[in-house]
Amino acid sequence: MVVDITIDVDVLGIGDAISKAVSNEQDQEALLNNLCETAFYQSGQNYNVLVCNLDQGYGHELNGTVFYGSARHPDGTYGIWVFEDGWFENDGTVHFFFHHLIRHFYVTTISIL
Repeated sequence: MVVDITIDVDVLGIGDAISKAVSNEQDQEALLNNLCETAFYQSGQNYNVLVCNLDQGYGHELNGTVFYGSARHPDGTYGIWVFEDGWFENDGTVHFFFHHLIRHFYVTTISIL
């Protein structure tokens, strides 16, 4: 399995650490956890982190985005956002950290104010 990381926004300079933390041998669950945890701790635990499958329907309005990238894995393409607040709608599983709380949900809407 090859994981391809693409970084579009990296205000904090954490993209390299995220790329290095992802192993090509990880299964989907390990990949999602590793992306979420690495982004959270590399951003100084000061931001919210959200990882979701981009192959499922989603919409968002996230404020203060300091990192956005994607990871292409054989099980899907996953978006990684590090941000201050906002809302996110999704048709599938979302992994996220809200300032020290990790949650994995099947959700339709998340609001972070």
